[in-house]
Amino acid sequence: MSRVVYIHANAEGIPFAPTSYAAWDGFTKLGYDVRLYQSEELESLPRVREVIVVGGIGLVHKALARVGAPLPDELNIPEALLAFAGRQVWETTLGVARKPESWPLFVKPLHEAKLFVGHVIRDWPDLIVAAGCDSDLPVLAQEPVNFVSEWRVYVRYGKILGLGHYKDDPLIFPDPAVVRAAIAAWGDAAPAGYGIDFGITDDGKTLLVEVNDGHSLGNYNLRPVEYAKLLQARWDEMANAT
Repeated sequence: MSRVVYIHANAEGIPFAPTSYAAWDGFTKLGYDVRLYQSEELESLPRVREVIVVGGIGLVHKALARVGAPLPDELNIPEALLAFAGRQVWETTLGVARKPESWPLFVKPLHEAKLFVGHVIRDWPDLIVAAGCDSDLPVLAQEPVNFVSEWRVYVRYGKILGLGHYKDDPLIFPDPAVVRAAIAAWGDAAPAGYGIDFGITDDGKTLLVEVNDGHSLGNYNLRPVEYAKLLQARWDEMANAT
């Protein structure tokens, strides 16, 4: 019997987004029993750890909670990889970040990634992005860097599966030596599947942007089969965590 995987679908009953379609395509080619679900149907899915659930961060977290698995922490910039950031990175609160003496400053939520999009605060209008959030919200603050190109590298069990360009100049590439060194530095502490983003600065340096968990990872041109394998590896690791 084929293993079952549920993939998030929209109201029309098709994969919710291009990333969802890539997952559907990949799992189908791998021979899984692929089924679609809409958000309101999540609570009716089987409470079985072997059943893979694919969707956005909130949906996957709910699916993990339903099978009694702990929720994963936000990865952001792991301590083991701080040396690859090439800039000051620290934790603070949104209230401190809102003070003009802190600007310019890049901020993103420390624990709840989808509360607002990470952005640079340079002037008062930049505060609108997180206007609905409390001042005591923990955020990750960073010294702003001028990236001219950004890429995501997909990693499964420490092996690079592929990479995809997602912002700015697609003809400026990350330094392979830096990419390999960062992946090696994280070593066994890394999740089974993840995406690690690198940016190339205007002076040619390859720096770590951030790390994204593999369970709800945006797919920038990774082959569907490889993408499905990454999702499977990370789901199994999370669902069987204690």
